[in-house]
Amino acid sequence: MSAAEWFEVSLIAGGNSLTGFAILFSMISGYMVVAYAAGQSLTTFQVSLANTVYVVGCLFMVFSNYSHVRDAIVARQQAVSMVAEISPGVGLMPATWAGISGAIYCSFVIGSVVFMWQVRHSKSG
Repeated sequence: MSAAEWFEVSLIAGGNSLTGFAILFSMISGYMVVAYAAGQSLTTFQVSLANTVYVVGCLFMVFSNYSHVRDAIVARQQAVSMVAEISPGVGLMPATWAGISGAIYCSFVIGSVVFMWQVRHSKSG
């Protein structure tokens, strides 16, 4: 592949990662709105089912985004190795940046599940 093709793959993978983040952010926002609006009135079974579906869906998005971030960085490195004028960007290994983004995404998911727990166990309800 040429440097232009590698650079294009990098841009596509980066765009896929941003789209995945937007979907994940929408899932988290929707979950938190429902948790706030209806969390106290749901049964334990309903919360367990909703949490299972939500966490599995979010983990799928986190792993997908991890893959896209890693692919974008690897493809950019391939392009940089062929054309010196392309800015190399960050200096860390692709798995490091992908891992950092995955950890941040996971912290959002964990935070939203904790939010649901706090809504369901609030003393004012």
